[in-house]
This record gives sequence, structure tokens and C-alpha cells, in this order.
Amino acid sequence: MIKNYTNRLNKLEGRRFDYVKKSAIYSKSFEKPEHGLATKYCFEAMNEIEHSYTQATLAAAEKVYSELGLKLPQKGINVQFEYQGSIMTNTHIKLHSDIDILAILTKFYQVDHPVLPENLYKGDSLADLRELRKEAYNILSLVYPKIDTTSPKALEVQLSNPDRKVDVVPCYWHLTSAYDKDPTSALHCGVQVYNLAEHKVKEDFPFLHIHYVKSKGERVDGYKKLVRLLKTLKADSETRDISLSSFEIASLVYHIEDFRLIKPADQQLALVHEASIQLAALINNKSYRETLMSPNGKEIVFGSNQAKVEELKKLKIELDELIADLREELKVQEEYFQKSYVY
Repeated sequence: MIKNYTNRLNKLEGRRFDYVKKSAIYSKSFEKPEHGLATKYCFEAMNEIEHSYTQATLAAAEKVYSELGLKLPQKGINVQFEYQGSIMTNTHIKLHSDIDILAILTKFYQVDHPVLPENLYKGDSLADLRELRKEAYNILSLVYPKIDTTSPKALEVQLSNPDRKVDVVPCYWHLTSAYDKDPTSALHCGVQVYNLAEHKVKEDFPFLHIHYVKSKGERVDGYKKLVRLLKTLKADSETRDISLSSFEIASLVYHIEDFRLIKPADQQLALVHEASIQLAALINNKSYRETLMSPNGKEIVFGSNQAKVEELKKLKIELDELIADLREELKVQEEYFQKSYVY
């Protein structure tokens, strides 16, 4: 074995540990005696977090935005709240997962040419966002003593019951021309996220991202499994600090063709080979890597950032070492992990 899977399962256990039940929450496959440690690790890494814990995370977020929704208007600040992040796409890997709340200031919004706003806003939008962040902190600090303000984009609120971290992200609406054509759907609405350190905003389309990621996950369950697996390998690497975000991992797996992510029930481990092929393509094909788009088609994922090549290589090494260990443990030939459709 290349890796110590006792150590890796201990790390995984830490992310799956229920402090009330005082035990880790695993899937039924974890208890199968025929599964060795590498196989258990791989299956558990791909497996989704039990639904009740995801609901507890959403309940924690509701506590935070209810507090803000009640008290911000008393200060003359009106906001709407939406969620974003991997918990919304069921690709999170922690029992006590973090969640982002978008605190969307409604006093003004951005539109695309040639759409004209109903009323031209003449205030200072950045100052308003800074005020929103300050007042949100003032309100929440009276209820939650642990708030990390070091992130320029979010207030990181730590709750104890349930034990969750909720990030509050100040922003405002961007009502695109696509939304103007179909205002019944908020999918094409963007947000402009405030950065306190730079005192400026950056555009994001989280709802469209969530839509496309969820849609692919509903078509082929192998997609979410591989996203969770790669995120787990990144988290558990003992010797390599892998600087790839959840967004980048979700995006690179998204572009694996659907048919390659459809495996028979008894060949689910063969999915790992498809991820290895994709990582190799991104590492070796400069044009493909630099033009790879986010699932929502709004953002280039890696672009010309050459440093990302090394990070992709690190992740591929971790994955290929897992494949080698699975092959040894299962006493199967390499061809097992290459049982995919010809393309």
C-alpha cells in the first residue's frame, strides 16, 4: 500500500463525527467485511452526507438570517437572503458543513444595457455595502460571540447549537438581460459580492452554477461522487498542500462527459479512472485547460494561471496512488479501472 488508510479513515471520521451520538456516521457499505481499508475509504469519500445533518446546517443558517432579517430593517437596511455553496449541490464532505448566506441589499440593483432602471440610484453603493457588513456584525455579535471578521468577503459566524459555521456575504443584485426576458426565473440573476479589503465588488452567478451542477448530478450520480472524492483527497493529503477550490474541482469534473460517469452498480470504483483521465487532459492540454469554463458558462476556471498546473498534478498523484492501492487490495488488474465506454 502506498497510503496509510488507517490515518485517512481517522481524518474522514473526524469530518463525519456526531458529537451527540459520539460516533462517526458511515454508510452501510462501510461495515461490509469484504471491503479493505482503501476500498472503505474510497466508497465513503464518494458517499453523500446523511440528509438530517444537511438539514441541521440549513437550520443554523436560518437562525442567522432570521436574526438579520428582523433587526437590519430596524436600522433602515433591507435585504433578501439566498444560499450558495457545496451544501446546495450535495457535494459537501463534512457532517457539520459550513454554509454561505448571501445578504443581498435591495436598496439598488444593477441592470444590463439596454435595460434601464426604474429609478437611477444616486447613492454610494460601496459605502452601503460596507454599512451592511458593519451593522450585520453589530447585530450578530450580540447573539454569537464567535465571529471571524478576517475574510474580506464574509462574516464567519460560529454557532454552537447546532455546531455550524455560517458565512454572511454582503452583495447586491445584478438583474441581467436574460432575467429581463424571463423575470419568472431568478437563475440568470447575478450578485455583486463586496470585498471589504479592496472596497469593490466582483460579479458571481451562484444560482446558475447551482442549477447546472445539480442538473448534472441528477443525470449521472457519478458526478457528485467524483467531486466528493477529489475534495476528500485534497483534504486528506499528508504530503501535498493542494490549492484547488471546491469550485474548481466541481468545474473540472463537470466537463467529464455524462456517459463516462455511468457505471454499473458493481463497478462504481471504476469512476476513479475517469477522474484521472480528466486531470491528465487538463495537465497536458494547455488549450483545453485555459479555456475550461465554469458549469454556468460565465467564468473561465483556470485561464492562464500556470500555477494551477502543479496543483492539478498534485491531485492526480493522490488519485493515482489511490487507484494503485485499490488495485492491490482488490486483486484486480488495471483494466478494471479502465472499464469505460470507448470514446
